[in-house]
Amino acid sequence: MGMRTIRVFSALALSVGTGAVMGAAAQAASITSSETGVHFTAKTITINRSTVRKNLIGIAPDGTFKFKRAAGALAKLKPGKVMLLQGSDAVVVKSIAHKRGKLLVHTKPAQLTEVMSAGKITFAGAPDFSKAILSKVAVPASASAAAFAAPTYPYVGNAPAPNRASTASGPSFAAQGSSGLFGYSLTFTPSSPTRLDVSGTICFISGSVCGNGPSNGLSAEINLSGYVDVGEASGGITVNGGSVTNSSIAIKSLAAHAHITYTVARGTGAAENGDPPVFRVPLGIDYTIPGTIPIYLKLQTAVLLKLGVSSKNATIHGGVDVNTTGSDTVSQQGSTVTGSESGDSVSGEVLDQSDGGVPPSISLAPSGVVVAVQFPKLGVGLGITAANGIAYVDLVSAVGQTVGGAIAGMPCSSYDIDITAGAGLEAQIGLGALGLSIASPKKILYEKKFQTHDPGCPQV
Repeated sequence: MGMRTIRVFSALALSVGTGAVMGAAAQAASITSSETGVHFTAKTITINRSTVRKNLIGIAPDGTFKFKRAAGALAKLKPGKVMLLQGSDAVVVKSIAHKRGKLLVHTKPAQLTEVMSAGKITFAGAPDFSKAILSKVAVPASASAAAFAAPTYPYVGNAPAPNRASTASGPSFAAQGSSGLFGYSLTFTPSSPTRLDVSGTICFISGSVCGNGPSNGLSAEINLSGYVDVGEASGGITVNGGSVTNSSIAIKSLAAHAHITYTVARGTGAAENGDPPVFRVPLGIDYTIPGTIPIYLKLQTAVLLKLGVSSKNATIHGGVDVNTTGSDTVSQQGSTVTGSESGDSVSGEVLDQSDGGVPPSISLAPSGVVVAVQFPKLGVGLGITAANGIAYVDLVSAVGQTVGGAIAGMPCSSYDIDITAGAGLEAQIGLGALGLSIASPKKILYEKKFQTHDPGCPQV
């Protein structure tokens, strides 16, 4: 039995509010922006590009900035102020220190309404991912001693940023690391100005399946390859009275491909951590939308695992291949968020042992897993951090796999597939009562579910 294929209609471009998509992707110019009627909050201190270029020495992973001295507007910084590095970043000052004549500014990410109290930002055009940067979530100050890295674009210099490995297919962004029980190693490669290829691995219990063979307890490895191609982005954000009153963002002609395979294993130990929290990879790809206020087009990914492996010495293999293209809409006016989809296509194929897509699964007793991958998650956000979004569109591919027990004579699998296209507004918008910073519930714009199974096996 070959791959089971579905074809549905969905949408994967985001439009928030009244913004209109402009022109065909092939005709789109590079992204440009406009800022009108902007009023900064009383606590915003703007540091111009010249001061940053002359004085910024380094940036630590915990969000600490080191300057040569408190030159110009840097002298006005104090706890509670917002340090707006013109066109580069926006952060809230937690504390100030002076060490050997150098100025140390300890920070955390800022919210848009902490930067501006009124004004409108609009933008339109096509991204050029060869000029994007790799961004990471700041780590807690207690995680390790601060090690300052020399500033690069967008703080100083011109795009493209350094820290790229040269490959046969072109310049790439590569990153690896761990967070809690998860590890990751991902490479992003621009294959055209608007297309970004991705490949890599996300592991549960880093160093088990990912590196040193099956662990004693539960472990998992998710392999991801694919691409995202963005024809054009346009939109705007309006702030009035310290709140976001209207926003518009559109991503036109968004095409994405995700080829996902996974291996879930259990050794002879206890099946602990069978329901880990959603893991959001603490890095992303940011593309600068030019302007004084640092707004970026952001690409991110996340995974969710539920591991009900009841049998010891079990190994479960599975996967899904998804292609999508189209346009979706989510609208925000004040505290009201609505969404809709217009007919675009999504196709999906289950990868299993019957067609050679993955190896056979082995489990003495019935077992089940759920593997969900959010790729792409594409939207806009403020400043350089992978967790500082404003609005987004995403595609989530989820596979629920049940493996029959070999003891019962049924060493085969059945599958429940759920593919959803959605969009939403994140904490930056501040939709809560009294302007509290909370995210809106995600809008499911289209959802398609289907079931299939290995030949000769019943659907469980």
